[in-house]
Amino acid sequence: MTISDGLTTAEARLLGQRCVEGHEWYLPRQRCPECASAVSVFELSGSGTVFAQTSLHRHVSASAGFATGSERASAKKEAIGIALVDLDEGVRMMARCIPGTPIGSRVVVSIVRDRASHKLVPLCEVVAG
Repeated sequence: MTISDGLTTAEARLLGQRCVEGHEWYLPRQRCPECASAVSVFELSGSGTVFAQTSLHRHVSASAGFATGSERASAKKEAIGIALVDLDEGVRMMARCIPGTPIGSRVVVSIVRDRASHKLVPLCEVVAG
């Protein structure tokens, strides 16, 4: 995702930042969060290892807005996996994943468009090893 065009509407590129002291991170910032020095942008490979993973379950409703208790009880539940991924470049980032993705799995993170919101989100997929 390009930094100048916004986090969720820009071109689908996985970018990191690094400062002159060598600190690296994923989310865009004006200055280094560790030493406050100037930053530059670099492209991330997307290859990494799952550090942690959790799943959340949400109700999917056909109607927009607030649902009553009985509507929530009958609504379909959707599982969403969220992983912390340690990229090979040393950056840790959060990405969506398949629920139950094993910790320690080798993955590739790419930027995809979310079907519901149409925003760009990071998604990690397990690579055959």
